[in-house]
Parts: sequence; structure tokens; C-alpha cells
Amino acid sequence: MAAWASKQSANLNNSKDLIDSFNYYEKKFKNENIPLPDFWGGYIIEPYSIEFWQGRSSRMHDRILYKKTKKKWDISKLYP
Repeated sequence: MAAWASKQSANLNNSKDLIDSFNYYEKKFKNENIPLPDFWGGYIIEPYSIEFWQGRSSRMHDRILYKKTKKKWDISKLYP
């Protein structure tokens, strides 16, 4: 719904304008599948690993690695 309601990255002078637009499209598409706007695009990302890195001034960084297996994510801690 937000894709229809928002003028993404344009200046928003009044939050009420966005809320009104959202409410308009919510009523317009009530009880039906919401079609993708022609101007909308996106990507499907299917990661096989994700690393969270928390830097520290001592360079003793925290690194946590998630690796996907068939049924779950394995979690391991890595050296900095």
C-alpha cells in the first residue's frame, strides 16, 4: 500500500498528506489483491550467509556469522 501512497524521496511538507493518500489507496483496494504499481520494482534476495560485524576502537571486533543449511541457520563467532 505504501508504494501507491508514497511519492518516494519527494519532499513531504505535511505528514497528513501521506496518511490521507495511504487511506485513499487502502479503501480503493479493499477486499482485492493489491496490484503492483507500474513504477514499482524490487529484488528477491536469498542469502546463504550473513555476517554481523560490530567494530570496536580496540579492533577486537565482534563478528557473528550465520550460514544457511537446508533447514536452519548455523551460527558461529569469528575472530576479528
